[in-house]
Amino acid sequence: MKQSENNKARFSENYKYIYDSDGNKVSYDDPRVVHVWSIDTSATTSHLMGSVFKKRGWNFRFSGGTNTEIIQYSKKLCSGRECLPCASLTGATYRDIVENRGKDEISIYYNLDQDGPCQNGAWPVVWDTFARRLNLRNVVFLANPNLKNNFLGQGDFFATEMAVAGVVGDLLDEAESTVRCLAQDRDKAMKLFHAETQKVIKNLENGLKPLGKALKKFVKKMSEIKLKAPVAKTPKILLFG
Repeated sequence: MKQSENNKARFSENYKYIYDSDGNKVSYDDPRVVHVWSIDTSATTSHLMGSVFKKRGWNFRFSGGTNTEIIQYSKKLCSGRECLPCASLTGATYRDIVENRGKDEISIYYNLDQDGPCQNGAWPVVWDTFARRLNLRNVVFLANPNLKNNFLGQGDFFATEMAVAGVVGDLLDEAESTVRCLAQDRDKAMKLFHAETQKVIKNLENGLKPLGKALKKFVKKMSEIKLKAPVAKTPKILLFG
């Protein structure tokens, strides 16, 4: 049986749980539920986000960064006139449905929902349209923790942890670029970097205090890496958009 408007999976009114396609109340930590991160963040940031979810006992999966394969998948639903973020999110979501989604899985796909003059201002309409085209059971397409839904019913602390994951992920990405460019022995330095980064990611599963302690140890370890030149005196290239 495929979904209709009357039996599609959806969030509850207070966003503290979801209803599956049969109308059953299902908690976020139900073994069948998988929270899928479709947003194109770096692997480090995505894993940090995963730690925030796993801390609550929620199953987590991220769909990977934008590449030619994801753009090809987006063409199954997009017209080709959409902005790149729309194509990226659509392709990542569709690929995950085709390649990763389990038979009995209840999938919650995390996407953007924000104001703007282009697709950014119409995500609910876009995903309602895609949901009708795909006509799948037990799928919630537009999950976005924000003030309007009290961060999916989890409150400010959930929002804080997600924000910390994003900021720490950006800082670790910058640190990785520094090590790749300036380490005297890059191979050895990158092995150390990845090992220490995994400790940071894992510690976030235990909360913000363990994360803080792990970051202090991370900084100490990174300071032991011998560099070709001081970071402050090395030219930087800033990419934004």
